[in-house]
Amino acid sequence: MLKLLDLNCADNTENLRFPVNFDLKVIMISRGDDEENRVKLRALLDRLSILYREWRSKKSSKGNYISISINVTISSRYIFDSLYADLRKLEGIKFAI
Repeated sequence: MLKLLDLNCADNTENLRFPVNFDLKVIMISRGDDEENRVKLRALLDRLSILYREWRSKKSSKGNYISISINVTISSRYIFDSLYADLRKLEGIKFAI
């Protein structure tokens, strides 16, 4: 089951001022060289017109999962909410913060 940080709660986001820049961290099921996972994430970020850079990744000790961190710039609350809503639908994702 996908677990996402509850960022829709007003207590967690009332102090956010857009645009906001942060490191998005996504844990996904590892698939070979994981290019498929990166392609999925790039497509999602591009579709939402989210600026991104500095991709970093690390496989779990057993190689079952991969952690992908991406520095993103989110332009509005709408885009922020859309990002996390769409991450919930992404195949292979386990966790995102």
